[in-house]
Amino acid sequence: MDQLSKKEEEILQKWADEVGLEAPSHDFTDRIMLAVQEKKEAKIVYKPLIGKSGWLMVAAVFIACIGLLYFFPIAELPFKEVLAEKSSKLQNPFEGFEISKTALYSIGMLALFLIQLPFLKKYINQQYS
Repeated sequence: MDQLSKKEEEILQKWADEVGLEAPSHDFTDRIMLAVQEKKEAKIVYKPLIGKSGWLMVAAVFIACIGLLYFFPIAELPFKEVLAEKSSKLQNPFEGFEISKTALYSIGMLALFLIQLPFLKKYINQQYS
């Protein structure tokens, strides 16, 4: 950028002196400190995906299903023959499926690792807090 001429610098300096520095209001610091304090005290409230009423609904449906099976067993249902006929036509999609020992070991180690993650996270959080 080109350097400003001496006259331009003088004009800018004069304008800056006329405008002066802007002073904040008398309670500016207090308001800033109050805002910082509010941010510091604000806590995150975690809300579960399924609330108490949702879990109660799931439990009620489960208990209703168990009760229906107890009072009306499948052996006494009139459409038992229809179910038996349809189930005989179904084929197992995993029939003849084989998996090697190496794949079983790798799946087992992956499952073990995934089970350990919550415990390790809890341990690390305790160390840093």
